[in-house]
Amino acid sequence: YEVALSQTDFSDTNKRSEFSAYMKSRVLSVDAHNFKFGVAAYLSQNKHGSSFDGFYFNPEKIGAYDLSATYFTHAGLAFNQNIYHQVDVSIGQTKQKNYESILTYGASYYIAVRPTSDMEVGLKLGYSSRPYDGVSEKNVNIAGSMSYKF
Repeated sequence: YEVALSQTDFSDTNKRSEFSAYMKSRVLSVDAHNFKFGVAAYLSQNKHGSSFDGFYFNPEKIGAYDLSATYFTHAGLAFNQNIYHQVDVSIGQTKQKNYESILTYGASYYIAVRPTSDMEVGLKLGYSSRPYDGVSEKNVNIAGSMSYKF
């Protein structure tokens, strides 16, 4: 199981507080194939109680949930155990006070190479639809990563 809880308080003019929680669990692991399912919840509150204060816009309250699935494997025992693939998909709903509920979704593909047991270099491509300022916003993202254990 993976479980996380977090709270963030912002000191900008909105005086926002955010709370989030998620849980993921591996439900199937066969040879090199792993599947995880998860659920996440998010709540944000603008303590000023107004939609616009200062230079930032934030709905007074935002509540959201996501259901997610992850598939993780390496390229194959016969090919190369140092190349890893991960596919993530999610779907959920966000409700912003005084706005319509918005369907949220996302998908990403991550590929990583582990040239040594201490190093990983990866590339992630993703697409998502999330709310921003009361409307649905589409995002395409590309992220590179490198980690080294010492």
